[in-house]
Amino acid sequence: MKHSLKIAGIALILAVVLALAVAGAGIGYAWLRSLPPEVPELATITPADNAVLGGDVAVEFTAVIPENRFIGKLSFDCGKGAVVVRQLRAERKRWEWSRSRWEISAVIRPLVAGTVSEGAVTLELSPGRKENEAKLFKVAVPEFTSVIPATEKAGKELQLAGAMDILRSRKDRFLNHIARYKYIYIAVAAVLISGIVIWLRWYKRRGRQLPEFSWDVAIAALEALQMDIDSGAVLPRVGFTRLNDILRNYLEARFALPASRCTTPEFLVRMAEKSSPLPEKCREQLADFLTTADMVRFAREHADRMKLEHFLRKVALIVRDTIPERSE
Repeated sequence: MKHSLKIAGIALILAVVLALAVAGAGIGYAWLRSLPPEVPELATITPADNAVLGGDVAVEFTAVIPENRFIGKLSFDCGKGAVVVRQLRAERKRWEWSRSRWEISAVIRPLVAGTVSEGAVTLELSPGRKENEAKLFKVAVPEFTSVIPATEKAGKELQLAGAMDILRSRKDRFLNHIARYKYIYIAVAAVLISGIVIWLRWYKRRGRQLPEFSWDVAIAALEALQMDIDSGAVLPRVGFTRLNDILRNYLEARFALPASRCTTPEFLVRMAEKSSPLPEKCREQLADFLTTADMVRFAREHADRMKLEHFLRKVALIVRDTIPERSE
């Protein structure tokens, strides 16, 4: 009996100890999880000063982050006068009772001799278990000075990757750009010059061309009709139709008259008025031809080559007599 009570007492003591240990561990774990993130205000750079122009500068800092948070976003402003060579990296280095140590690093490269301005790393952490908003931390990257390394020979061009374009003057960069793409620029310039020359020649040639006057058109049409008559390609009846169209189109273009839209009697009445632009000596010839042309076209009056050529000469006289003087 005593032996059993002794065993029960020992078991109870062990249970109490185990419960206290578990409770202590839980309380400690919860306390550690409730601790805020530890993010430094300033990052470290290596080398801290007098960095070689065009050389690499390491940017590093360590952040202690609870397990109930994680890194949501990282952004980096390396400062004026430098460029990012390797983007930010976040690596978990060690776990410490519900918290982790994260090492965040990047590599930048100074591209100007002198002071490189201060930069900044922005770290965004996800919300905690009892929080609704993410937390932002800004870690400053200290400014530093970059120096030009001594060269082996005086006047030797500085051969640093990524630094040449900054060290050269704007004029040098412009000339280098022109030299690099000179064949493209030459081809474009040649095309433009050729286009301008062709356009100028076309414009001058067009300027030399005299305007096409109505009487020139009529005389050319009469000459073409005479050639067709001589070759026998046009029958007299068809020739009268063409001759009628030539004369009416000419008078319409020359005097802005509705010659092609009026009947012969209507048109002759307008030409007999005092305000008619047609000279007196041409009115009788016009009436004679238009009346004969209507008889041939509509009344089937006999027409031969001799009659057609006779009226062709009359129409040619009407055109020549109505050509304006140079002073008109």
